[in-house]
Amino acid sequence: MDAGEGRSLIRVGGYDVGVSICYEAAFSREISEALPEAAYLVNVSNDSWFGDSVAPHQHLQIARLRASENGRPLVRATSTGISAVISHRGRVLERSTQFAEQVLSASIRPRHGATPYVLGGGWVVLAASLALSVAAAVRILHRMRLRRSKTCTATKYCLFDIVP
Repeated sequence: MDAGEGRSLIRVGGYDVGVSICYEAAFSREISEALPEAAYLVNVSNDSWFGDSVAPHQHLQIARLRASENGRPLVRATSTGISAVISHRGRVLERSTQFAEQVLSASIRPRHGATPYVLGGGWVVLAASLALSVAAAVRILHRMRLRRSKTCTATKYCLFDIVP
């Protein structure tokens, strides 16, 4: 056996589908490899080894994050965990209860294209964080400058020369 190249898509109902197994959903790069071709995502998992713990709930939250960052609906089928149908925005449309045999029914709309996160990966998050940090710093410095100028005007004593 040899490792394959890239991720294979499965064709379902005339659409390409990106499929992940179990905790592959925890790795955003693994999931986004199916895009932009995949119209929706599927995650299958056997969560029985988690038992009655917080892990199946965490696994569902991870799936919600993957759906929203990739802009694709995600259908999650588990043996004993929490199965769900998740919108492209990460909203849970239908979900099962844990340890219950249930059938879920929901409509999803296949999507196309790529989100900024898919195009830029973690760099998009890093750039946005940096931009917000710089904006916050500029605002704080501006407020400090205004506060100092009001103090200098009121007392007529200033430690700093503030040029408007």
